[in-house]
Amino acid sequence: MNRKSFRYFLILVLCVAIFPLAFVFSPQRSVSALSDNCTVTIEENVLTGIFGTFNGTKVESLDDAYDVLDELKDKFGYSSSRSALYFDKKVQSISGNVYRFKQLVNGIQVYGGEVNLSVKKNGRVTSVLGKYFLDVNYDKTIKYKQEDALKVVESSYSSEAEINFLQTYIYDFEGEDGCVVYVFNVSTIGEAYNVFVSAVTNEIVLEVVGNSLLRDKLPTSGYSKTIEQKTYVVDGKSYTVDVTKYTRNIDPTSYFYVLSNTEKKIFMTNGENASNYSYLYYDDTTGTYSFNDDDAIKAYYALLKCYDFYADINSFGVAQEGIKNTNGKTIDLIAIVHFDSKYENAGYSAPSGDSVIGYFIFGDGDPANGTKSFVNGIDIVGHEYQHAFTEEKCSFVYSGESGALSEAFSDMFGAVIEGKGISSTGFWQMGEDVISGTRRVFRDMANPTSTGCAGDYETFKRNVASCAGKYTSANDYGRIHYNCTLPTYATYLMYQKNPKFFTEYNILQLWYETLTKLTSTSGFDDFCDAMVKAAEALDWSDENRRIIESVFASIGVPGYTGVETWNGKSLTILQGSGTIESPYLVNTVSDLASVAYYVNRGEGNYSTARYKLSTDIILTADVDWIAIGTEANPFNGYFNGNSNTIHYQISALSSAFGGLFGYCGTNAYIYDLYVDGANVETSSEYAGAIAMQLKGSLSGCSSSLNITGKYVGGLVGHIINSDSDQKIANCFATGTLSGEEVGGLVCHFETVKNPTLGIYESGTIFSSYFSGKISANLAGGLVARANGILLINNIVNTKINSLSNANACAGGLVGLLQLDNLFNSALPTGVLSYALYNKVVVSFENSTNQDKTALLAGQILGSAGQGYIYLSHNTLKNDSKHSIYNSTASSAILLDEENVLSTDSVFSGDFDFDNESYYATSNWFLIQGSTAFDMTATFKVNANKMPTFCELEFWLDDAIYNFAGSGTEVDPFQISNARQLAGLANLMTNEYYYSAYSDKYYILTKDIDLKGKVWAGIGVIRYSYSSNILEKATIFGFTGSFNGNGHTISNVTTLGLYSISKGTAEGDFELYEFNPGFFGVVSTKDTNSQFLTQSVIHVPEIKDLVLEDVVSTGNNAGSVVSKVFNQVNISSVTAMNVSVSSNGIAGGLVGRIDGTGNTYFSSTLESKIENCYVLGTISGVVVGGVVGYATNVSQSNNSSVSIVNFLLRGQIQVLSSEHDAEYDSSSNSASYYSPIAGSMVGVTMLNNLEIVNCISLADIVSYAPGANLGGFVGGVGVGDKYASLTFTILIDGSKQIGNIYDVFNKTSAYVGSVVGITHDIAGTLNLTITSSTYTNMNSSVVHRNNMSSVNLSSSINYSEDEKGTGDFAIYDNNYYKNSKYFNTDNAWGEDQTARLYFTVIFYNDGEIYGEEQIVKENERVVAPLNPTKKSTAQYDYIFKGWDQDFSTITRNMKIVAQYDKVLRTYEITYLDENGHEVDSKILEYGSSVNQNIDPPQKKGNLFVEYEFVRWGEPNQTVTGEMSVSVVYQPKLTKLSVGLIAIVVFVLFILIVVFVKKKSRV
Repeated sequence: MNRKSFRYFLILVLCVAIFPLAFVFSPQRSVSALSDNCTVTIEENVLTGIFGTFNGTKVESLDDAYDVLDELKDKFGYSSSRSALYFDKKVQSISGNVYRFKQLVNGIQVYGGEVNLSVKKNGRVTSVLGKYFLDVNYDKTIKYKQEDALKVVESSYSSEAEINFLQTYIYDFEGEDGCVVYVFNVSTIGEAYNVFVSAVTNEIVLEVVGNSLLRDKLPTSGYSKTIEQKTYVVDGKSYTVDVTKYTRNIDPTSYFYVLSNTEKKIFMTNGENASNYSYLYYDDTTGTYSFNDDDAIKAYYALLKCYDFYADINSFGVAQEGIKNTNGKTIDLIAIVHFDSKYENAGYSAPSGDSVIGYFIFGDGDPANGTKSFVNGIDIVGHEYQHAFTEEKCSFVYSGESGALSEAFSDMFGAVIEGKGISSTGFWQMGEDVISGTRRVFRDMANPTSTGCAGDYETFKRNVASCAGKYTSANDYGRIHYNCTLPTYATYLMYQKNPKFFTEYNILQLWYETLTKLTSTSGFDDFCDAMVKAAEALDWSDENRRIIESVFASIGVPGYTGVETWNGKSLTILQGSGTIESPYLVNTVSDLASVAYYVNRGEGNYSTARYKLSTDIILTADVDWIAIGTEANPFNGYFNGNSNTIHYQISALSSAFGGLFGYCGTNAYIYDLYVDGANVETSSEYAGAIAMQLKGSLSGCSSSLNITGKYVGGLVGHIINSDSDQKIANCFATGTLSGEEVGGLVCHFETVKNPTLGIYESGTIFSSYFSGKISANLAGGLVARANGILLINNIVNTKINSLSNANACAGGLVGLLQLDNLFNSALPTGVLSYALYNKVVVSFENSTNQDKTALLAGQILGSAGQGYIYLSHNTLKNDSKHSIYNSTASSAILLDEENVLSTDSVFSGDFDFDNESYYATSNWFLIQGSTAFDMTATFKVNANKMPTFCELEFWLDDAIYNFAGSGTEVDPFQISNARQLAGLANLMTNEYYYSAYSDKYYILTKDIDLKGKVWAGIGVIRYSYSSNILEKATIFGFTGSFNGNGHTISNVTTLGLYSISKGTAEGDFELYEFNPGFFGVVSTKDTNSQFLTQSVIHVPEIKDLVLEDVVSTGNNAGSVVSKVFNQVNISSVTAMNVSVSSNGIAGGLVGRIDGTGNTYFSSTLESKIENCYVLGTISGVVVGGVVGYATNVSQSNNSSVSIVNFLLRGQIQVLSSEHDAEYDSSSNSASYYSPIAGSMVGVTMLNNLEIVNCISLADIVSYAPGANLGGFVGGVGVGDKYASLTFTILIDGSKQIGNIYDVFNKTSAYVGSVVGITHDIAGTLNLTITSSTYTNMNSSVVHRNNMSSVNLSSSINYSEDEKGTGDFAIYDNNYYKNSKYFNTDNAWGEDQTARLYFTVIFYNDGEIYGEEQIVKENERVVAPLNPTKKSTAQYDYIFKGWDQDFSTITRNMKIVAQYDKVLRTYEITYLDENGHEVDSKILEYGSSVNQNIDPPQKKGNLFVEYEFVRWGEPNQTVTGEMSVSVVYQPKLTKLSVGLIAIVVFVLFILIVVFVKKKSRV
């Protein structure tokens, strides 16, 4: 070993020897503040908390706090807390104090790094919370100075912005770009930002909302100040406020008053609707204390209330006078009312830096949007004051999760300051005293999702994530106002669980204690942890602390557990109150489980409540679902699926699944709910995807679930029907179903006797379809087994596998159709079972029993006297094997007519289910109250697939208001497009604009097409409820004049709808009724209601208008007007191709003429309907071709309606069970169980009705025996609250030419030639019929007369002449001049007779083709010959026919030529590089030119050869005749490759030699 080696060896030995001594002489560690049972929480390298029992030093000072933190340094990873933590402030908490520190690294503050040490009053440490970053890596380079960064900020913002440097941070140290940043406050008018500039790149890396730097001068020098009190009365309420008297020091006689309190440092100012924070003080030099601004008084009163609230230690255990800035100085609070113009907000701007001014701003609101001045909400003022308080204690970053927490604290404290009491609904609502209309509140802490806010943890996080870390005003700085409801909603749930303990005082103590433990960047998880620790620090009981944790679990916060009550799901308290205005919200699986739990236990109102599904829900595979509703406690409420889906992942091994719902009572209504998922094999006797047993109704529901069981329905296992409701409407199922008995939608449909009426009322399945597969012994495409059922407008597209059973029964529509009771031996009477206008495509497999297998009904049973079975207009796919039905029923009760067997294929011809025009109303039965497969409001078509649900769109949502004109008679408002028309409708819904626009004059300047969206009728009714009791109805009817100017409005689809405003749990809300008609409501404009007796100022007028292709659906439906109040004048209005449908009252032109109950100077108000025309189908229970129902103005005033020169064409349809009308005197309403119809008026209560020179060519058809049908009037009198006791009816010069009958006897034996029925009231009917009136009804004038007195003066004429001849020579112009037939004072002219003819126009390629043809009804038209269409480069067109059948003309028609498109072919020439032709080929347009054509060879040389690539340009396609050239690419030969290799090798050798030589040198 040499000397050097020995030296190294000796050092090594010494080190080994000395190393153990280091452990001997190291200092002993002192007693730690961290005991063994404490836990440290570290998330993603961030220490967020230390919890447990702390021992050691008692903390009574800042040094003590630092000592404790030093004892924890091994956890924090610093050597000294004093170098790593900068003391910020000490904040008083309920339980003691909180020492707040900022994290430092290398003397620079770490952005977001904060530590809060909580200490009880006895000095014991309770927790260490915050965010301490354990590994701060950042670029320590300082390439740019502060002045460099300032220049970047100045160049990036307006020159008017005020820019101030705040401090230096270490920012984004967790990413690759962590660096030192300079932070500047950039303040402009109305907004401020903190801007972060990198010291490495000199670029802006972050911009967050900051505090404005505003003017901070107050005019107080040279004056002495004294405080006085003054009381003001505003809107009937007294407000006592402080007023400061400023007395001039040099002249005590000179003084003025200011609306302020200089001791409390609150000053009121007027912003004069400017947005630049300029203001004027409210001062008064008169000595009368007159400040003349109610809003200023209200705001001032509220701010003084806030000041006193925080100064009172009894509010929440901490007392503080005023607000302090960051330096601990009490600031002046300047409140600016009337900020900006129509400003719909309030705000607080905290002082920045050394400023001692804070600013409150309050906007005036915008009446157009239903908002008042924001000073009206004490909760809003308190909300803003709490922002000031929060800013002092914990300056939250106003974005993302921390911004939402800032808002939540303000909401919670503002609610308590408002003082409404925690048990009040208003306590939990924000802004309920500021906002009105359909919104009612800004936020609802008890029902957050009702205003679109977060009510669960997942939604909260999703809202934040949607902003992708970029928080701007456009996304509400991270959707903070949408997320702020989650903390407050959690508090509401705590209150619900223990209202005796979670009082306002305890809640605020909990929230304040929580606030002291949070940092500026805390998120919701931090909030939850802090609140748990706060409850612990407050020494709350274990029970109440468990409530807090269980609530966090119920809203989905990870790491918390609640009470396990259902299949491992935490029981939740549902949002909402279960009412029509505030339904219970189902947001999670736990919510859905809770619905079942509460309903099945019979708790509260849950079984009859209303529910709304707010999102898709998955029932996971570990769930054996406990259905909603039991036999003892059935579900009888409303469940709105809200177009959401429940996904089943239910185990198929042991499931007793019967449906999402189990037992549903007669009041149950389930709608807009979709179900899909895995296969379900169930042991339940009955099973359906939606419900096991249903006595109520389904609408808009669907299922793709595959179910195997015993008695299986695609949607419902067993329906028990006892009324005439539409049991299933607009639904479909597509799954594979197997069992003993299976129906595509329903297994068993059982009609039982109505217990109240004592009759059988058939239930309906309509506008629904099944397109799945069925395997069963008894099977039906829609229903397996049924009695008392109406199957109307349904589609079946299915395969039915009849299981190997000789008794198997299968029908394409229904398996077994009978009149007998399904499950008892009692023999029924009066049962109706119909199948009308259904489309069936079915293929049978294993159908060995042909006697019980058929395309429509496998087997029909019934005996004479039990009722009727009617099968009509069904279209069935002909398989050449099976009959339409098999029947053993008596022929006397079975009527079969016009059913069609078709050989067309699915999705073509008679079964063209993917073609929108296939669903035109002419192909379907217009059932009362519905339209078959409505392609505007309900369904949409899909290529080669069955229809699916569409998203409902309204024209109201696409309105504009830029009308030309001034709205006067000489200069009317002009409407030229659909959006302007929607604007008019929208204005009628807004109380603020209603009075300004409702009585104006309007004129159409162009035709308008409303296709594609639902039309909400012009004019609404608002119902105001208090405590769920109707207080009043306000009519917002159109009172002006609407001149169609001869233009046409087409494709009008209008529905009866309700819009519910946001209400309260006490049942205070508003209901807006939209009625089905182009005009929803029209009404007279009256004198001021302060007069007991009023006068009509203006009668609404509608004239010179054409409506075409109208679908109007709902009660009181009409094509032009749904509801008229008092009076209307309608003239020269045509409604063509209308489908008016109601389950109650329907009118061809007007649904209902009603009264307002007001008293008028004029004893009779007269409505006039002149020169109008309706063509179409009108369906309902009470139906009139002109007016469905008409009554008087009030008990004091009569009404008169004159109908002159009206023409009706088409068909009136009535369908209902036979039963007398009932009158309910308690509600002043009549219920009609027996159909009533007249060609002019359905039911009249009017004092006077005149029908002059009117013609009805329409058929009136009853689909129920024993209806009350009248040639002109259906019924007279029932006794509603405005009914007259004297009825006068004049029928003059009018004609009833259409047929009137019921479908069973086809005779008019049950028809009155003029009136169908008069009702049993103590009244008198004066009926006058002139000799010019003719009818083809050879029957009594009144069919069923029950009135005590009828004075009849009748010279009615009966004629057997055919239409167009003799007494009905309607096509002869001289006919109308003959006084024998008409009242010549109102004789028809050319405009009226022109309505008898139809215009047929043929179109070819967008232009009229041939001559316009004017024809009579059913007259033959001749199509023009040889239409052609010009070819395009892509297609040739071959004429294939016309788009409509015109063999029978019953309406105006626009017939369009249809063409098959044939792809054109072109010759493509292929050329070599010299342009010589190589080949040619014929190819279709759009095909590739690069075909398999042999290319010519291109010669190369020793070094390069050529390879063929393609013909033509890359991706070139055929667009016409063309030539394309060959394309090659060069390629090196093997010789070239070898030579290159040799050269490379030689070069390598030379380099090696050179390097070695260099090395030797």
